[in-house]
Amino acid sequence: MWITGFTDAEGSFIVSITKNNERIIGWKVQVIFGIYLHGRDIQILNQIQSYFGVGKIYTDNKRGTVNYLVRSPKDLNSTIIPQFNKYKLLTQKKADFELFSTIVNLIIQNQHKTEQGFKKIVELRASLNNGLTGELLKVFSKENFLIKRPEVELAKDIDLTWIVGFIDGEGCFTIGITPSKNKTGFGVQLNFNITQHIRDKALFWTIKKKLGCGNVNEIPAKYRVNFVVTKLSDIINIIIPLLVNIH
Repeated sequence: MWITGFTDAEGSFIVSITKNNERIIGWKVQVIFGIYLHGRDIQILNQIQSYFGVGKIYTDNKRGTVNYLVRSPKDLNSTIIPQFNKYKLLTQKKADFELFSTIVNLIIQNQHKTEQGFKKIVELRASLNNGLTGELLKVFSKENFLIKRPEVELAKDIDLTWIVGFIDGEGCFTIGITPSKNKTGFGVQLNFNITQHIRDKALFWTIKKKLGCGNVNEIPAKYRVNFVVTKLSDIINIIIPLLVNIH
């Protein structure tokens, strides 16, 4: 479940469709599962690659980033998709995964090489991530796509290992120091928080219930929701032991 939690935080399910006159239908379809991190976290990607046994790690020294990418439809179909079918994603990213899985299956069946199959892929792509963009949007803007984005059922309970994986990807620890009238002249405030798109606000309330601490702050103007723990005893007795004891 750790990898699922980490993927909910940092993973991406990408379907790239670009013009290519060398292809039978004039378009090239690529499917990619990717995790993109700061270069200092390359060991995490090494462990993930070792676990899956597929994909490659790419280093971008100029940007200081490392990427774990699985591009092979065969590897996606045999390894990545079964992983997340068994250990299910909990954020709204699960909807992207379901659309992505259907597209991979169509490619495995070589449907992307037929006009009907390609249009089906475009229709699915229209509900994936940010929808159609660029050249695709121009060409298919008048299409009346009927496929709706899948609804993600809220988890009734959350595995603590998933939470640790999610924290490893999205968690943030900060220390606030402000002027104070105490003896030192300064006040110290420890903060632990997780930030996500507001569409996952219900999941954050479930996390709060599971951990038994913290607050959920919704910020509609920024399409953001935060789970925040500021109480020192909760950080010491709940958050830190969670991260120390579950690997």
